[in-house]
Amino acid sequence: MRTLLALLLLALAVPAFADSPNCTPGSGTCTATLIYTEPTTLTSGVPLTNLQDGVFTYQKDGGPAQVLTVPASKPQGGGTLSVQIAPQTIPVCTRATLTGSLVMRTATGQLSSPTAAPPLTLDRSKMPDGTSDPSCVTPSPSTGVTFR
Repeated sequence: MRTLLALLLLALAVPAFADSPNCTPGSGTCTATLIYTEPTTLTSGVPLTNLQDGVFTYQKDGGPAQVLTVPASKPQGGGTLSVQIAPQTIPVCTRATLTGSLVMRTATGQLSSPTAAPPLTLDRSKMPDGTSDPSCVTPSPSTGVTFR
């Protein structure tokens, strides 16, 4: 029973990106929000008393790692946090994928196992309402092209 409870509480710490990233038309940047619930226990089942922060390491399309450190809501954990990550530059009419993982850290330096966030696609070929960006609509390719 104690193991089941610990697994349930750890499952709450799974980070996720908010469903709708914000790509501003004409700006070249997109923003995304990381959402997660802090754990309230150690893996042994003992209640947390010294949660310090969460360290989210993420990258865009396998590029350089970016790190976001988020202070814990309280030493006992349990808070649901929503944090905007750094704006990402995405060229117009292209897509990029954000991937990342979250590690929780106590004041004494204990680290949780990393928990991966589901990948998030930032799509600059669409308008905020989901319709195609008019600047990304191009003519269809030619047909019947040949040498003689």
